[in-house]
Amino acid sequence: MAGVARLLGMSPQRLGNWVMADRGRREREREPGALSETEREELARPREEVGELRMGREVLREAAACLARETVR
Repeated sequence: MAGVARLLGMSPQRLGNWVMADRGRREREREPGALSETEREELARPREEVGELRMGREVLREAAACLARETVR
């Protein structure tokens, strides 16, 4: 593997990491009902958006509470 890594201009460790990652991906895809990498990426985007929206909602809730306290004074 060191010779191949040298031909590709990278360290043997990096090439080994890529090979292991590919093997893991292939094993996951062989499992029945397993999601493909593309499907996992498609699911990750809405999850990230939900997290951002929840954070924004919390900021707005805090701002509304602060404004309510200021109005009462």
